[in-house]
This record gives sequence, structure tokens and C-alpha cells, in this order.
Amino acid sequence: MLATKQGMIDMGWEIFYPLVFGSLSASLLVSFVILIKAIHDFSRTGPALKEEILKSYRFYSVYAMSRLFLWCILINFYLASTGNLIYFSLSVINSTATTELFAFISGLLAIVFFTSVQFLRHLLYIPSYLALSSHYSMRHFYKVWRILSPAKINFIEYGYKLIFLMLVCSAIYLLDKNGEVFESRALFSVLLIHLLIFFWSTWTVPVFTQGKESNNSSKVTDKPNIIMIGSDTLRADRLGRIRNGKSITPNIDKLIKKSVYFDNCFVPIARTAPSLVSLFTGVLPWKHQIRDNFAGHDEIKLNVTPFPKLLAKAGYSTAVISDWCGTDFGKFDLGFEMQDLSEDQWNIKYYIRQGPKDTRMFLSLFVKNRLGRICLPEIFYLGGAPQGSYLLNKTKQWLGRLAKNNKPFLLNTFFSTTHPPFGTEYPYYSMYADPEYWGESKFSMARLSDPVEIIKSQKDPKEAFDLDQIIDLYDGSVTNFDDQVGEVLSFLKENNLEQNTIVVIYSDHGMEFFENDTWGQGNSVFSEHSNKIPLIIYDPKREHGQVNSSTIRAIDLGPTLLDMVFSEVNDSCDEKYDGISLKAIIENNEKIDLDVIAETGIWFGRPPGMIKEHMTYPDLLDIITVKDKKLGTIVLKPELQDKIYQAKDCLLISGKWKLIRLPIKTGYKFQLFDRHSDPDCKNDISDKYNEVLMQLKEKMTNLHC
Repeated sequence: MLATKQGMIDMGWEIFYPLVFGSLSASLLVSFVILIKAIHDFSRTGPALKEEILKSYRFYSVYAMSRLFLWCILINFYLASTGNLIYFSLSVINSTATTELFAFISGLLAIVFFTSVQFLRHLLYIPSYLALSSHYSMRHFYKVWRILSPAKINFIEYGYKLIFLMLVCSAIYLLDKNGEVFESRALFSVLLIHLLIFFWSTWTVPVFTQGKESNNSSKVTDKPNIIMIGSDTLRADRLGRIRNGKSITPNIDKLIKKSVYFDNCFVPIARTAPSLVSLFTGVLPWKHQIRDNFAGHDEIKLNVTPFPKLLAKAGYSTAVISDWCGTDFGKFDLGFEMQDLSEDQWNIKYYIRQGPKDTRMFLSLFVKNRLGRICLPEIFYLGGAPQGSYLLNKTKQWLGRLAKNNKPFLLNTFFSTTHPPFGTEYPYYSMYADPEYWGESKFSMARLSDPVEIIKSQKDPKEAFDLDQIIDLYDGSVTNFDDQVGEVLSFLKENNLEQNTIVVIYSDHGMEFFENDTWGQGNSVFSEHSNKIPLIIYDPKREHGQVNSSTIRAIDLGPTLLDMVFSEVNDSCDEKYDGISLKAIIENNEKIDLDVIAETGIWFGRPPGMIKEHMTYPDLLDIITVKDKKLGTIVLKPELQDKIYQAKDCLLISGKWKLIRLPIKTGYKFQLFDRHSDPDCKNDISDKYNEVLMQLKEKMTNLHC
């Protein structure tokens, strides 16, 4: 009996050996080609730090590249084995023997075919993924893109899956019919393993709606739930913007009709880390001491208590979900007990693990799924590539989970949908764009996939950009976010959560499109488009819409939410907030103009339009370093930090006045503007209003560090 079993195993190995050999040899060949090309055309994502720093990570780089190479082999082997399952099935059907040569050719053809199909899928549905990891101009693929459609992609994918299953199942049936039971069972087992790997890799946790009749936390607690929905780089003036005769934000517009919309809300620094920390702590950056995106491990401990932590102490479940743009929610302890986030993006080890562009582009075709999130998160959470569909599904899952607990909850979902390079999913990237535009920014804002390109483009004038197309892309991103908001609101309604859930729509900062000679975030204090954000607060207990034009700050949100949850905001706080509660203003529909203090972020390269005598410092790559080689966190060089902070522009808004302070080599240059008559800050009137100038200079000194 043992001999019989051994004979069957030997016979089975003899039959399947050519297939294994062919799949392995094809996968190794393709993987080595990718590796050699990646080394030849080597480039990396993230900051190109000095060679002396990279030398410290030469062994880590070998480890990272070996890891990616192994994943290339595994993925290629899976693809090749799919082709060889088809080849073996055809051999069974035609009663022919398998050979190593044809198995190798079958594996190679399968890799080429499935990679091409995935490339076409990405080219249609999320072309920014390709642009971010490509050495080549996307113009090369425009002719192919023009003939693509969802129907054609679905036809190809469903077609080959159906053919694959029909052929393999037919082979299993014929083997079993001819009495070759061992071969039949072996082929069935291989097919089962193959399908299990596929379904595990691509499986998405289903979202279960509870229905309006279900019991949930809204019925067992007197405290309201809170859901915060944010989008990185969302400009306030985009809400309600008319394109093609329609608003680009219909879902948010509908929410505003029963909410309070503060359309004059400002952040203190228009960069993600300092802005988010200020928003969730209620204090200014000069108090919590986070003034840039480059906080080291010894600087991330906050000296204030964020309001989510206060809610957690009061019995709330607190959770946060984000993609690559929301890493600061995990980097700083902002009080969220449950987290689904990417690692810190400002880390040299993280960038090294993303590998060269060629390897990254190949892998990205196959890991925008569960496999990538678990095994290759550096590529799944690729900087600049939004994960809107994933986040939306996760938000619904977590809402359902949190609603089952007998506790109120705070859920914060932060999207990168409206962040540069504005590479949204199909069909949003072409929703408002000119169909006859065939420039380099057709799918996403060009020249933002490499750090050197980003620095160079930061210094370029308006004429260097296809600005109309970029704005069209941005508006498409805004509509994409609006639809995401609409789906979350619908889910709340379907699950009977709407009646006891406060909804907040917010952003960390806006975006400048050359309103004052520069583009980006936090590069200018003249334009308000960078520091101004939309802030919408929906309270189910007060469903009356109002657009409140009070001048407020993002630091006022935390005290306001705490005041809405508790009877007195001071009873729930152990901190001295810089922000104030807006609850009374909301209830009484009052208008108030608070003083706004803000400063610029750290520019990547000297922005155009800056006055010649302005204090300056080197470009980004020359001011960052890695102090702790073990952790790999990218920080500002300590010897340059004071100079960088001294070179920041500062603004003070007080009523209709805006005071701007520009650091120059001999001190400061002050300019005064009337925001009402001169919103673009073109005419300095400091000579005419010297008394106002002196009062505001004193106030700025008292408010600023």
C-alpha cells in the first residue's frame, strides 16, 4: 500500500513537474528583468537625502530590495501558474503531454497577459498610480486610454475568469472520468488553493446595514455620536461651486441646508501636522510646539490633551481611519483608541521600502487590495495615491461596529481625495476636464512624483503649469469627496444613526492656485485660500441651516464639540484652550469676528513672487536630515531650525484688517490691507493707517511666539 502511494506521488510529480518548472522559471526571468531595470533606472520616492545618510542604510536597502524582489517572484509565480493550469487543462482535453518548454512559454504569456490587463484596469480607473511610479510620460498611453471603458475591462476580466474555470473544471471531469483519480484530485486541490489565494488577497469585508428598526447606541445613550469627515487640501470656496450649470458638491450642499456652515474658518499653519494637531487640541502651534511636518521622535509627545482623549475619558469610543495623508493621527497621540492608518510618511526607511519606480509600478498593479495592505503597506499607501474606495468601505464597517456597542462614539475619517496631485478615481479625473486636452496633466498634476521635481515645480511661475487643467482635476477631486460624504450620510440614515450623530465636515488646509504668484499649501500669507478651510457642523437636535460668516479658527472646533456633548465645556476640560466654544453663537445665530493668527509652512523651494530682501534658507533636501538612524524619522537639521522658523511669514486678521509680517535680513517688513475692499491683498495701506498698524503689531507680538 505504501509503495502504491509512493508510486502515485512519483507519478503526480512527474506530471506536474513541467508546470512547476515552467512557472518558476518564467517568474524568475520576469522578476530578474524588473530587478535589473530597476537598478539601471534607479530612483526612489520621498526626499533624496544626502549620500552620507543613505550610506547608513545600504544594508537596509539591500533587505528592502530583496523583499520586493521576492514579492515580484511570488506574484509572477502565481500569474504563471494560472497560465500553466490552463495549459495543463488543454493538454488533458487534447490528450497531449506537457513539456518544460511549453510550460515556460505558457507561464511567460500568462504573466504578460495578466500584467497587461491590470495595467489597463489601472490606466482607466486610477491612472495616478501609474503616473506616480513611472519613468515614462503618460502621453505614451493616451491612445490606449481613449479606447478603454468599464464595459471592455469587465468583458476581458470576466471572460478570462470564465474560460479559466471552464477549462480546469473540464480537465478535472475528464481525468476523473478516465479513472485518473489521483490526478483529478491533485488538479482540484491546486485549483482550490489557487482560488483561495485569489479570494483572500482581494476579499473586502462586507458592509452590513442594520436597518432603521435595529437597536444601536443612538437608543441607549443620551450623548450624541460624532463623525468627522475630512479631506486634505479642501478649499472653502469649492463648496457650492458651479460647473456645467450644477454644483460640484450637491451632497454637502444638502447637508449645509440643515447645518451650520462656517465659511470663514482659518487654520494657524496650512500644513497637515501642525494644522491637525491644533484642530484636535484646540491650541495654537506655539503652545503645542508642532510647527512643521518634520517632528522627530523626541518632539511628538504633546504637552496638551486632545479633545478625543477627553471624550474617551467620558466614555466615548474613539476611532480614526485614513490613508497615506493621515499618518499624523498615529504619529501624535491625538486620543484615538482604534486606528487604521499608514505608517509615518516622513521616514527614510519607509521610502526605501517602497523601492525603485519600476519595481513599485509592477507591484502596485497587484497590491491595491487586502494583500497589499497587510504585506506591502508601503506600496498600498503610496503617497499621492488616494484610497477613497477603501476608506469609504472601512468607514461603513466601523460605523456598523461602533453602533453595536452601548457607548457613544467619535469616528474620524480623513481622505486624501483633494490632495495634490489630484489623481482621483474614474470618472472624476475627467469629469470637468476638456476632453481635447492631451498635455502631461491629463490624469493628475504632472511633475509631482519625484522630490526633485516637486522642489523645482514649487519655484516655477504660473506659466509653467497647465493651470486650467489642474483646476479641472481639482474640482473633480472635490466632487469625488462630495460623493464619499454622500455615501456616509446615506449609511447613517439607513442605520438609524442620523438622529443622534453630530456630523463635522472639515479640512486641514486649503490650496493656492497662483492667486498671489504661488501655488501649494502654506507658502503665502497674502492669499487666504491656503489657510481658510470649510467647517460644517450638523447637530440633529437643531436642524436649521445657516451660513455663518463669523471669522473663527479651527482651534474653536474642539471646545465647541465638547460644549455640545457636555453641559459646560470647562467641566470636561483640564486644559486652557486657545479656542473658544461656538455653541452659543450657533444657537443664537450670532456673528463674531475672532482674531486669527497664522504663519507660513516650510517651503520646499523658494516660492515665486517672494520679495528679494526676504530672509531665506536652502531648499528642502538641504534642510532635512535623519538624527536617529534606527528610527529613520526625517527631521529638520537642528542647526537650521531657528533660522527656518525666523523666516516664516506671519499674518494677523482682526476684523476687516489684515497685518502681514515679512522677515527680511534687517528685521521685519509690515504691510496692512483692508480685507473687505482688497481681498487679494494687492494694496498696502500701512502709510494711511499708522495707528491701526501699531495696534495690530502689538497684538501680533502678544499672540505669536
